[in-house]
Amino acid sequence: MGQWPQQRGAELYSNRKGEAKTWGNSHQSKVQSWGNGRKSEQQNWKSGSESWAWSCDSGCGIAAQGCGTGCQGEARFQGKGHESDAQSWRSGRKSEAQSWQSGQKKAQGDSEAWGNKGANTDKGPKKQGPTRKRGSRSKAILQMCPLDPACTAKDFKERSQACCKVEEALSHDDTKTQTFFWWMLPSAQQFAMWKGGTRVVQRLLEVLPSNERQLLVAELSFSELYDDLWGNHVLTKVMDEMPLDALGPVMELVEEKGSVAVAKHKYGCRVLDKLITQAPDMTSSDMKSLIDPLVDAAAELAKHQYGNFVIKQIFEHDERGHYRGRLVQQLLPLVSELASLKVGSHLTQELLQRSQAEEQQAIAAKILSAESPHSLEELAADKRGSFVVGDLLALHVGNVAAVVSSRLASAPKAEAAYWAHVADRAAKEMEPKP
Repeated sequence: MGQWPQQRGAELYSNRKGEAKTWGNSHQSKVQSWGNGRKSEQQNWKSGSESWAWSCDSGCGIAAQGCGTGCQGEARFQGKGHESDAQSWRSGRKSEAQSWQSGQKKAQGDSEAWGNKGANTDKGPKKQGPTRKRGSRSKAILQMCPLDPACTAKDFKERSQACCKVEEALSHDDTKTQTFFWWMLPSAQQFAMWKGGTRVVQRLLEVLPSNERQLLVAELSFSELYDDLWGNHVLTKVMDEMPLDALGPVMELVEEKGSVAVAKHKYGCRVLDKLITQAPDMTSSDMKSLIDPLVDAAAELAKHQYGNFVIKQIFEHDERGHYRGRLVQQLLPLVSELASLKVGSHLTQELLQRSQAEEQQAIAAKILSAESPHSLEELAADKRGSFVVGDLLALHVGNVAAVVSSRLASAPKAEAAYWAHVADRAAKEMEPKP
């Protein structure tokens, strides 16, 4: 019993010493392994080696090397993936940009096609427009109309119900009018040449203030409006709403094309009518340069379906009689023929009603002396000629009315036909107007 504690203590000491030694060796081995690993890792990092750590337990670098290679491969793969994604993104953006540009070009082409619709399609070289450039702003791509109901370009081209409501909404000093005006201003030329748009532009010319009306007119090309089915109405509206001193480009256009050619034009004759009716002085140098060629060609224009209206306007508005005598001399040989023509009977009436007494007697004598197929009796039986015969009966110059009555009395059929035409006109005048 006395030795047991000593022996037991020695054993415990020996065991503890062994454990400590074992722990120390193990710890030292771990430290050495860790140190070797750190040293190897640093070396691999510096040299760019694919293996970045060694195994602490086995000292074998295979697993660590495999891990490093895998990580590096994954990094390369991810790098290539990001690069591929970036390239794809850039390609996609480029493709979108190209598609957007193509769409813009196509839309602009469509917009220009709208603007050109209705323009003159005659073959041959196209003459240049007035010296002053008009409608020079690029034609905008129309989006949705900002008013309610919202209209598209198609609505204004076809004058749909929505377009008519927009037209009705435009009024003097109205916020909607201003909003619509600034929206459509870049495309004013297109609107002016559309079925519905022409009415909208005409309405704006009526209600806009002077400064904004001038901006609108500056966007219009008179040479294109002149030849267009719908645009010509905008051109004549401009002449109604703008002062005469602002119509210089219109005068230039007529001079360039020639007043006689304009008088024969389906829409141009209306332009000349406006210039003649609005001119304060038909004898001014500008007006004389337009009217003199018309008077010289009066015999030709009097039988033309459009030109005859221009000659009639000169007669009506020549208050000083500056052109009347020349016109009578030009038309006197034709009056009996003109009296029976659809395009000339009203012009013959104008000659009888507005000429001087001597001129009236000369015109009546020419008609009374005409032979078939333009004799007085044949004029009386003709629907259009009967109008001229009625003016002769009402003429208080010499004995013209008495001669006409006597000749009709000696031609019962012609007289009956004449009074039948008179009765028909009277009945139509009594009919209620719709």
